[in-house]
This record gives sequence, C-alpha cells and structure tokens, in this order.
Amino acid sequence: MPKTTDQNAPGAKTLDESTVAVLVAVAEHFRTVRPTEPLECTDLLVCVGAEAYNAVGRRLDGSSARLAEAALAAMPRTFGGITRGETVLRIRAAVLAAGHDWTDGDNDPAIPRIPSPRIPAKVPRQPGPDQSAAPICCGRTMRHDGTQWVCPKCKGWTDTGRTALTLVPSPAGEVAL
Repeated sequence: MPKTTDQNAPGAKTLDESTVAVLVAVAEHFRTVRPTEPLECTDLLVCVGAEAYNAVGRRLDGSSARLAEAALAAMPRTFGGITRGETVLRIRAAVLAAGHDWTDGDNDPAIPRIPSPRIPAKVPRQPGPDQSAAPICCGRTMRHDGTQWVCPKCKGWTDTGRTALTLVPSPAGEVAL
C-alpha cells in the first residue's frame, strides 16, 4: 500500500504514484475553489479523504483510509494564516522534491480535445393564447404579455387579471385560478 519513506537526503521523501495523485488532486481543488481564503484544518482533512476515496475507485475496504494517511504524511506542514493557494505551492514543491513531475499546462496538447458539439434540445413550442379572442386596439389585434393585452401600435394595455389561456369567462359561482 502507499508508503512515504525517507531517502538518504535529509527532508526528501519518496512517494508512490497513488499518493502523488491524491496530492495533485488536493492541490487542484485548492487552486480552483476559493484559493484566496485561509486554509482550515478541516478543509484539508476532508479534501484529502475525499480525493483518496476517489483515487481508489470509491471502495469502502479501508484502502482509501490508508491512502489518505500516506497523503497526509507527505503533505507539507502548514501553519495558521496560510491561504489555500499558498498550500498549492507547498504541495507542488513537495511533489517535485520527491522526484515527480508537475504539469503547469505546458505539456497540454496543442490542440485541445473538445467534446462533441452541444446541440440545444428542441423544446416544443407551447401553444399561445387564442388570438381570435384577443381584444382589438387601433385596428390591430393586441398581443398577450403576462396577464395583460398590449396594443402593438399605441402600447395601450388592458389587464384581464387572468392568464391568456383562460380567456373564457368562468361560470358564476366557480373560482378561476
């Protein structure tokens, strides 16, 4: 399982690929989510645990706990007042000191992969109000706007108090919603 061991050089550590993957995922999260806010201990613990859980395929067999412990042991020590963005820099330094690569986007492909074009779903048009029952103003049929009928020429309006789909008057004693 993932282990963090001391090398011959003082302060240098070797990290296995799964531990590095967790550290990189934690750094990416802190880089993109509120990087200017102070880092809280609980944020660090939860993020490392969640990324370890994701790294092991979301299994509940204890492997994520062991991986999270290894990642926390490899995590550079942070003290109060450090921001989440500064933590990313310290994690990067720890990963590089252990001999692993850290891509800054320079190694991204020249032509990025773009997902298939997004075609908007065609939403069927809802039937509008019956224009044959629309009031007439200035010799033109008024258009419906909310609960009002508006004249396209003079912008005069009349409020029916009901939506355009209920133009038929309700029978006496019946409540229209």
